[in-house]
Amino acid sequence: MSGAESWHTEDGYTVTATLVHSVMNEKQIIRFFTKFVVVENGCWEWQGDRGPRYGQFYINPRKLMAHRLAYELFRGDIPEGLQLDHLCRFTFCIRPDHLEPVTGRENIHRSNAPAGRNARKTHCIRGHEFTPLNTYRDSRGNRQCQACNKARKARYYEEVERDRRRIRRQEAKAAESCS
Repeated sequence: MSGAESWHTEDGYTVTATLVHSVMNEKQIIRFFTKFVVVENGCWEWQGDRGPRYGQFYINPRKLMAHRLAYELFRGDIPEGLQLDHLCRFTFCIRPDHLEPVTGRENIHRSNAPAGRNARKTHCIRGHEFTPLNTYRDSRGNRQCQACNKARKARYYEEVERDRRRIRRQEAKAAESCS
């Protein structure tokens, strides 16, 4: 198979074997195309081997991520330093137009994982806006609300002071009863 060879799928997509041709032969590409089905929502659901989060395709001893391979088959190289974000949020989808190269940071921000959900928050749980003046990062790098932290410290010191007063009263009462 030459590097410039291409063909069309039934869906009208053009497959151009540029980078992939050095990794896959024609038989392997045909085998790849038997490993997914088009589902109702338009995703190309990977039916081959699945890891915990992504489809996997084996070429000799090499294990390749199915969505990355599909992107390279249809769109070309994934730009260096970028990851593929599943725009459909379905990680077993290998449809190239459901995949977008983005930075790791952008991929996390878009995700529904806790890190992504927290990154999109604009206010703390008590409704204070996360602004540069009202936000700081703790030792683990998590955003913290200055207003809530100030209130938390005030409650703590108030409780400590209340305990000290209670102890002083008990000590004074004990001293009175001894005299």
